[in-house]
Amino acid sequence: MSKKTKIALADGEKIARKFIDLTSDFYERVEVGGSIRRRSPTVHDIDICAIPRRPVSEFGDTVQRAGGKMIRFGGEYATILFQNVQINVLFSTPETWGAGLMWSTGPTGHTIGMNIKADNLGYKFNRTGIRRRSDDSVIPTPTEQDIARLLNWDYKSPEMRGTGDKKGARPYG
Repeated sequence: MSKKTKIALADGEKIARKFIDLTSDFYERVEVGGSIRRRSPTVHDIDICAIPRRPVSEFGDTVQRAGGKMIRFGGEYATILFQNVQINVLFSTPETWGAGLMWSTGPTGHTIGMNIKADNLGYKFNRTGIRRRSDDSVIPTPTEQDIARLLNWDYKSPEMRGTGDKKGARPYG
């Protein structure tokens, strides 16, 4: 069971920061994504992209020590209830960081658009990275700008995604 709430951006940022601070020893790298990264005035849940420093199988213990409750865990993805707010953590790798961060930032329409672009070029794009359809090999995308170059996409900053506004788009970052 997940808990979706409606909170102000500033409150979402505080909760995200507190959760990250309490679990920081688990991450090699971590960044808040989702509606917080897009600077939406209202937050319904908190999305985080992280590169773990330890086996992800140990994440449940870290969440529990932080005062959170693991709701769902699927290896590379965890859903947590923390301070009555749903937190979604996507685990990535240095090689696929850009794809993981883009996926966790969204919004959904933007992610669907990236999937279509990837598919048209013979790739598949999901939360675990971009892969060649021909042999399922991972294409390194350590930054979102790497994805922009690969998919011939004018990079948009997170706060411009999903607005339909071309302002702020920059060729390849």
